[in-house]
Amino acid sequence: MTDETEGAAAAEPTFVQIQISPEALERWKDLAGDVPLKVALAKSEFDHLLLGLRSLVIGQNQLVAALTAHINQDTKTAAESLVAADQLCVGAFNRINAFISAVMETASPDPDALPPSGASPAA
Repeated sequence: MTDETEGAAAAEPTFVQIQISPEALERWKDLAGDVPLKVALAKSEFDHLLLGLRSLVIGQNQLVAALTAHINQDTKTAAESLVAADQLCVGAFNRINAFISAVMETASPDPDALPPSGASPAA
């Protein structure tokens, strides 16, 4: 293997892409848009959201580094930073999809919530 092909092999993601299930999407679609929701989430699901957002910010920084290296004609560093940004973005996408899936799968109308603003309470 050459250095170039080793780098390409290392750049391939080693995780499965998380998709939002059709069942979760259907459940979510069936919830009224103005109804307060009750959502049961574990800490790990909030971790997905927080770490996904963090990865996006770090990925943005890697894009700046790639652009700066490109402007400075440092193609090796530019390429490395671009690959890192891509991996961070894909990882963030997966984490955020995991959070969205958890919300869509556990959300239900909250019977104890106050009515949406502008609506009159049920008698």
